[in-house]
Amino acid sequence: MILKNDISKFINLCILVCILSACGEKKLTLYQCTSKGFAESCTKTCEKNEKMKYTFLINKSEKNVMQKIYFNDEMAGSILHENCKIFNDSNWDCSNSTELTAINYTNNIKMIDGIFSNSSTHREHGTFIDRSKDEKGLCAK
Repeated sequence: MILKNDISKFINLCILVCILSACGEKKLTLYQCTSKGFAESCTKTCEKNEKMKYTFLINKSEKNVMQKIYFNDEMAGSILHENCKIFNDSNWDCSNSTELTAINYTNNIKMIDGIFSNSSTHREHGTFIDRSKDEKGLCAK
């Protein structure tokens, strides 16, 4: 009788783990946006891409976010974002800046209230060229 109860508990635990792991990776749909501002708010002006989806695995202790990329529901690759500021699973910032010889490059990768956005900006040294019209971004929700 004790053995039967232990097996029953073990099976229930396995089912619970399977359910939790399936729910833990919510797939967000990708949108392509015409500007950084639209990407950060993921507005209606962004064009939906039904084929591309993202999931995010947060490792708060390591300050990392693993971005998994899906194409037609098949895993297509992943990106590890490091040195992130993680507040919770729905709010984090993995943006970074790099100064190269000719340009300053900033990659804005973050999630705010469950909306992911990715945009980049760059400024060439010694020029005052406005590149804001050339900037595009991605978002997922």
